[in-house]
Amino acid sequence: MQIDRGQINGGQIYPGLPPGGRDAAAALVAEAFARKLRAPLGRGTRAQAFLARAIDPGKVLSAVAPDGRLLGVAGYQVAGEGGFVGGTLSDLATIYGWPSAIWRSAVFLALYRPAPGGCLKVETICVAPGARGRGVGTALLRALEVEAAQRGLGELRLEVTDTNPRAQALYQRAGFRSDGVTRMGPLGPIFGFARVIGMRRPVGASVSSAPAP
Repeated sequence: MQIDRGQINGGQIYPGLPPGGRDAAAALVAEAFARKLRAPLGRGTRAQAFLARAIDPGKVLSAVAPDGRLLGVAGYQVAGEGGFVGGTLSDLATIYGWPSAIWRSAVFLALYRPAPGGCLKVETICVAPGARGRGVGTALLRALEVEAAQRGLGELRLEVTDTNPRAQALYQRAGFRSDGVTRMGPLGPIFGFARVIGMRRPVGASVSSAPAP
């Protein structure tokens, strides 16, 4: 799927990651979700190192510039197949050591919600700072819809925190509708948000605006 050349001066969306793109994708995710991931991963190079090990290149679409730069990624999850950011206890231990890996794994489990059957769950849409505002997010969302249709899935789902009303409004303009709220309870202060809003949209609905990176 081609990205609008007039907006980003060329580029294309590919399944998977470009050569050498794992570290760049990890950096994008770490920056976009720094507050949410601070509890299980901390900050700095170790967080990026874990993400580089944990991401699954089989569950991501990449927006790539003609010169090979990674402009953005859209990670997703499908029931029974896992998702974009996975990783194992061993991966955590490799980066943080075994004692730390055990409690970090427990914190991760508090964030994890598996994708329901029959849908493609959008885990993340991240756009590189220099590419924002150029339609990359919209193109990635459209590409996710194509992926869902090719898999015979009838719906896109995602979650957005209550601390990001801008993203929620943009997703609403893109055709998503609220589908329940999960309250974090005593874990809210740890993660930096009190509620997670579930959103859904049938495959085939129009996309009118880019999601926030």
